This record gives sequence, C-alpha cells and structure tokens, in this order.
Amino acid sequence: MSLVIPQIEMVGSWRLNERHYGALQGKNKKDTESIYGADQVKRWRRSYLESPPKLTSIGSDDRIQQVPTINGESLKDTYLRVIKYYNEIIDPFVPSGKNVLIVAHGNSLRVLLK
Repeated sequence: MSLVIPQIEMVGSWRLNERHYGALQGKNKKDTESIYGADQVKRWRRSYLESPPKLTSIGSDDRIQQVPTINGESLKDTYLRVIKYYNEIIDPFVPSGKNVLIVAHGNSLRVLLK
C-alpha cells in the first residue's frame, strides 16, 4: 500500500521569528540577571512596552542585515510585526477553506493567540 501526500506549499518569513532580545540575544538568563538584576530582566521579558538594550554591533551575519528591527523588541514590537504578516499573508487563506499550519516561536505564537 502506498500513501499519496499532496504537495504542500511552504512559505517562510523572518516575521514569524521569535522576539529579538537585542544585546541580550543568545545570553543565558541567569548570567544576564547577575549583570542587570532579576527585576530588570523580568521587566524586559514580561513588559509589553519595555525593550531590552539595543545591539551595539550586528557582526557579519547577512541574514540579520535583512531584518529592519534588530534592536531589542518589546512584546508590542513583536505583536506589530507578527500581526502585520498575519493580516497581509496568512489571513487571506482562511476564507478559502484551505488548512493553514503556522509554525513559529513562543512569543510569535503568543501574539497570534492574543
């Protein structure tokens, strides 16, 4: 018995990426708390409006050069980025009756649930 799977169109976009933590990107939470304090780190992580510190250098990664917002996104910044993409790209497929699978990261998915 063979299983036939219809072709699935995949569309990728950086706009569904995880929230960018600016200068904190890739840093260990515990180490960051020892530098800035647990209360400040909690505010950066949970506040809707407060952004982490900005990057001082973006290095040589060409991918990040394409992203307009590379400096510490607040949850609001992430919301605006993801919702714009959803409204422009994903939402038009909903009335068609097609199944749409969204694969994203924690904060991006939180935005869509909001």
